[in-house]
Amino acid sequence: LNNLDGLSGATITSRAAIETINQTATDGLKRFFNRSWPQQKIEKKGILKYVNAKLVLVTFLLFVFVHVHMKAGKWERMAYQLASLLGLGFIYNILITEVDIANFGLGHFSSWQGNPGWWMLAGVALFATFGFGQAYCGLICPYGALQEFISRLGKKLGISMTPNSEWETVGRYWKFFLLAMVLSVVWLSSEVLWISFNPMQKFFSFSMEPIMWAIAGLSLAGSLFFFRFWCRYWCPLGAFFALGNKLAFFDRFVRKRSFNRCDLGVSHTYDVDCIRCNRCITELPNRQKEEAKPLASNMFLVFMLVMGMLIAADIWAKLDDGTDQIGGWRKIDTQKVRSQVGEGRLHNREAQWWRPAKQSEIIDEKSTSQ
Repeated sequence: LNNLDGLSGATITSRAAIETINQTATDGLKRFFNRSWPQQKIEKKGILKYVNAKLVLVTFLLFVFVHVHMKAGKWERMAYQLASLLGLGFIYNILITEVDIANFGLGHFSSWQGNPGWWMLAGVALFATFGFGQAYCGLICPYGALQEFISRLGKKLGISMTPNSEWETVGRYWKFFLLAMVLSVVWLSSEVLWISFNPMQKFFSFSMEPIMWAIAGLSLAGSLFFFRFWCRYWCPLGAFFALGNKLAFFDRFVRKRSFNRCDLGVSHTYDVDCIRCNRCITELPNRQKEEAKPLASNMFLVFMLVMGMLIAADIWAKLDDGTDQIGGWRKIDTQKVRSQVGEGRLHNREAQWWRPAKQSEIIDEKSTSQ
């Protein structure tokens, strides 16, 4: 029931549905079995009632971010990424995705009261992007952190690869084309499902369809062989934040990066391939010129092709199903509604049983939809 968006076309939240079921069960037990079903509600007391845990976590990460990005070494950075992976990912499932960009373009967004943690995280992401470039992806993003940990494991196992071919060069710019293509289609059609293939949108809630699990599995498996496979080649959100590398207003105040050590092929300060991971400063040796590796290039091409087919299959399945499976806004045919009201098939008056939602009952719709 936690993923319920509506009942019979009515605007009913999942909390309202659960409360209705609980009240029905309570009345039924009392009437037919003369037994009560006590419900205990734990309320925060004192100052705790004004504390939003998500907001506190994101605020903490914001203040620590500047220090970690500008001064931290390898282990401090990894500890920060682990905190982001656990806190923003697995515990609270609070993320920024390209769906948010699409919804903003359509004029759809939640209020600060409904989701203060997400708004703070969005502010952090924009501050990091305009100030330092693609630092959100390199340090804060939970799914990016997960991929990096897997890539580090691949390096330890000796199976990491660096494809040295024209295909890899094309692959690095593929995510920009993907971002432009899907945003254009979404804004022209108002159908957000076209941009719902990013596995991190649902990964941390463990609520995905089989094709989405396959996409997530392939992206993580690819990261064993190719550093941050999904981030580097397929993530539309990463493409959006990468554009901030052309600005990076505070870049002059950070440590100088050693591009001769970068294993991602970054060549200058404003390169769109730089995710501001700072590994070139803290841990990587001078890069040696590598010869072309046919196995690496062939594997890379296979991963890219299979990923493309999985994403196409995911979009096709959602189009064929005819429903937007990521939740969010619904289009309403107002002319059809008026016609049904005129035919007497719908009532044009307010519901007889309703009440405004209390502040404590407002659901974090972003968590339930991702």
